[in-house]
Amino acid sequence: MELRAKFGWIMCLGALIVGGCAHAPPSAPLRIDGSSTASFQVSWEKMRRSLTRGQQGQLDVAVLPIALGPYKSLKNVPPSLLAGIGPGDIRAQVDGMTFDEILALARSEPMKVGLPGRP
Repeated sequence: MELRAKFGWIMCLGALIVGGCAHAPPSAPLRIDGSSTASFQVSWEKMRRSLTRGQQGQLDVAVLPIALGPYKSLKNVPPSLLAGIGPGDIRAQVDGMTFDEILALARSEPMKVGLPGRP
């Protein structure tokens, strides 16, 4: 009888531990690590995977105004840059930023590109 009581107590304790883990507070939002090319690529992909399809589209489109913003007009953009703009082109600008901060930066740039989703 004593063995059953101990086993029941252990099961109850295990259930409490598992239940406590399920209610852990949410983790901090993902941030881009631009400290190196490799770190950037890993953090960018990790952020993309954490987003819905719609948010992934927003993130992809946000690259353009951030990369082109310093030129103020498409007339001033070097043709070589237009041939292949990608996330790596904005590594320094988005270092340490969350998804929402990246979208806010894209919306603040002088060159506007319609971001899908929120206005």
